[in-house]
Amino acid sequence: MPTDAADVIVIGAGAAGLAAAHALGAAGLRVLILEARARHGGRILTHRHPPNPRPIELGAEFLHGPAAETRALITQGGLRTVDVAGRRWQHSAAGLRPLDDFWQRLHRVMRYLPDSTRPDESFAQFLERAPGGRGAARDRRLARQFVEGFQAADPAVISSRSLAAGSDPSDAADDQALGRVLDGYDRVLDVLAQPLARRMRYRAVVEMVRWERGRVEVVARVGASRRARTYRAAALVITVPAAVLR
Repeated sequence: MPTDAADVIVIGAGAAGLAAAHALGAAGLRVLILEARARHGGRILTHRHPPNPRPIELGAEFLHGPAAETRALITQGGLRTVDVAGRRWQHSAAGLRPLDDFWQRLHRVMRYLPDSTRPDESFAQFLERAPGGRGAARDRRLARQFVEGFQAADPAVISSRSLAAGSDPSDAADDQALGRVLDGYDRVLDVLAQPLARRMRYRAVVEMVRWERGRVEVVARVGASRRARTYRAAALVITVPAAVLR
């Protein structure tokens, strides 16, 4: 049987693509993964510089909250983690001061985020309605900084409803946990990628998809020669960022 024969093609070998391919394979389906880069991992990118004993994270860096699925992979791979949830400090005109009430102050604002029963709006619009009242102005500035930093998001663009589910861990100590993978974050995805190595095609830049119900063809430029190749399957899973699709 040809090694490229597949029931499902997965485009992208980042965390989402590898997780999808792993789940599909576990369900008994033949999976083929097409990755444009020469590596897997997507936005997880770990750099190792020999004089430095610790890996340097250029992409995803922290374990936020319980992260049950990620920690299961860490256990499976025998990887090591460390808790880095230290004391918070805030800088102002008066200098540095401890921010021991960070989560409580955040909660005074984020608890008012709209749920799915209410109209959505940007986070900036949400803040303009002064959640928490006049006395919470400093807390609203803190909430804006949190969304800009932790979510790396523009408050004028990000949806308030999208933040409602996971941006208020103030009442759950487990959700406030913060850790790092001592062996490097890339090793976490290696746990998913290693069993899929024979089903991975690196440097395969997808240029066209032809789809009809029950059948898909994917045309990609492969390898250094950029030779066009067509892959066929019954279904397709696309896991690349929206910006790439544009």
